[in-house]
Amino acid sequence: MKKTARQFQIILSLTESSRTPSTG
Repeated sequence: MKKTARQFQIILSLTESSRTPSTG
């Protein structure tokens, strides 16, 4: 379960980064 939570957090972070424009 811990592994899944960690993976989910990583995916969320990646998605957020992709969603947000990297102009700043």
